[in-house]
Amino acid sequence: MEEYSNNMRMGNTSDIDLAVVSAQVAVSMTLKTDPRCAASLNNLGSKLGRRYQRTGAMSDLEEAISVARQVATATPNDHPGRAIHLNNLGIKLESRYKRTAAINDLHEASAHLYEAWNTCTAIPFVRIRSAARCIKLLAPQDKLDAAAQLGKAVIRMLPSVNTKLLDRTDQQYIISTFAGVAADLCALRLTMNQVEDALLYLEQGRAVILSQLIDNRSDVSDLAKNHPKIACRYEELRNDVNTPIRSLEQDAAREQALNACIDEIRTIQGHERFLLSQTTAEMQECAAGGTIVVVNITEYRSDAILILPTIIDAINLPDLLASDVETWLDKDWTYQRPERAVKNRDYSRYLAWLWKSCVKQVLDRLHGLHTSAGCDPFRVWWVGSGLASTMPFHAAGIHDISTTETAYHKAVSSYTPSIKALARARKQDKDLKRTTGSLLVVTMPTTPPEGEKALANLFGVNEERNHS
Repeated sequence: MEEYSNNMRMGNTSDIDLAVVSAQVAVSMTLKTDPRCAASLNNLGSKLGRRYQRTGAMSDLEEAISVARQVATATPNDHPGRAIHLNNLGIKLESRYKRTAAINDLHEASAHLYEAWNTCTAIPFVRIRSAARCIKLLAPQDKLDAAAQLGKAVIRMLPSVNTKLLDRTDQQYIISTFAGVAADLCALRLTMNQVEDALLYLEQGRAVILSQLIDNRSDVSDLAKNHPKIACRYEELRNDVNTPIRSLEQDAAREQALNACIDEIRTIQGHERFLLSQTTAEMQECAAGGTIVVVNITEYRSDAILILPTIIDAINLPDLLASDVETWLDKDWTYQRPERAVKNRDYSRYLAWLWKSCVKQVLDRLHGLHTSAGCDPFRVWWVGSGLASTMPFHAAGIHDISTTETAYHKAVSSYTPSIKALARARKQDKDLKRTTGSLLVVTMPTTPPEGEKALANLFGVNEERNHS
């Protein structure tokens, strides 16, 4: 398998050609009534799809679509694997749409992906994978409301997913999928001028990913400390939902039991927002003393949401194109010594572009929103969403000695992965301030000379000590 993968990366198609022939032979030797027929066809469709990706031969794609149709038709409606087969068919139709721009392929692809999402016997991971792709196909059809409703349904399903049952590759995939759905849903709601709704769903997606899937200090861990029985029941029910089962009635009962458990948890004092984002009022409370700026970049649009204690505002950033962001992020900024000057110039161009397309507009808007005079520099917590998650907003600017057009001249910046994470950090800071303690300060106003060179005395350190 490793040798096969290496050959594929190097452009050697002999192995994939052999794999296609072998799959075709397997299909020809399997009776249509054989339970293994669908699996053989699915294997053939997968191999043809891979060869198309390598060679671009339309004949391979056409045959792959034909085979994928047969697989979907041969799979019973209540079979857990039907969602996978519908997803595969949708992906192949999407590939043909991108190649030919045939609108019927776009419509059919989104229909099959939506049907895969609605296959209730499939595990949540498979359903969400199809839904995420479907959302991206609904938007170009101007079905923004349908895409937004599907995005909301995916976010609501987040508590059902147990990544512990997935391997590391699938864990990484589903985390990126969740993040992508949350970012897309935010963009769709902003298109409809639903600013607070956009923020709530974006933050819920990000907060649940970070707390439930990554952070050990998650909502589940906090619940288990004080209410271990119901926390254990939640984990057991979540595991059940993530296990394939061929029964619509049983599957519906499992989901109902899990949702009932989550509702019960939210009646417990201190856990009312279990696996939910904060309310907008709580988010604004987190912004005390500054502004939280959420930058969301998707292929549809880019925006910045500004959260202040008194207002929530949004700015559309039309010049912050996802394609440009990807180009900058794909650059290799490492260098050998002879390349340093060139790399520095390139990075300065990147920071100048980020300043003009995003950060300057944000800080200009903040200047207009702040009513108190002389409040510069602003205190800003940056939250990057989508492609923005690794961008250096704090360093953006025109880095020239003749100008102060830089972020660090106009704002005191820091970062937080989510507003919920910021709330936790600020609470811990308050808790620490309540505790009493002592601080040891050692000063050294004079320093013994080193050799024949005498070091300057630092008498000012005594004054600093007295004021510490």
